[in-house]
Amino acid sequence: MENMYVICRNEGFLDLNIYHVGGYWIWIQFPSAMSCSKFQENESLKRLYSIKRAPMPNFKIDERILWIEVSGLPLCAWGSMAYKKIAGSFGKFLFFEKKEFTALSSGRLCISTKSHQLISKTIQVYIKNVSFEVSVQEIGSWSTKIKDDYNDISSNHDLKEMDHVSESNDEQLIDDFEILQTTNNIDEQLLK
Repeated sequence: MENMYVICRNEGFLDLNIYHVGGYWIWIQFPSAMSCSKFQENESLKRLYSIKRAPMPNFKIDERILWIEVSGLPLCAWGSMAYKKIAGSFGKFLFFEKKEFTALSSGRLCISTKSHQLISKTIQVYIKNVSFEVSVQEIGSWSTKIKDDYNDISSNHDLKEMDHVSESNDEQLIDDFEILQTTNNIDEQLLK
């Protein structure tokens, strides 16, 4: 997700606004309907997403990516195998936080889940036939900032060599509120 601006620029798409909406969803605003249409027809870009939707007022994120904190495991059980088993009770394990200054008595995991309930549970975990009470607490959502570092790159590249896909450089982005009211307009897309 973090590289979407670079990926789009490499395919000739400039003047986009790209936002992380939540979960695995991103929102792309195009400078024109023609630009949006060309994006949808681009075979290389089609491999990047599994679903595309025009933004609608009733759109809801179907999956959350969040951090949970696990505490109460014995020291012999800390590691990715134990993390994966615990994460499997709540969603899909993605990765764990590796910080050398955190206490060994707890760990932080990033998971994806379809549940929209706050996670705050104590579960029983068995290690070598011994039961341990393990506390699992949701501590926040994972998010990424999709950053357009075009200004940094533009100093190293000749801008005249890059093709514009938009109809005109002077076109204005259409206001979000107007798009939500006009469902026929397809110059914005939510992608997953």
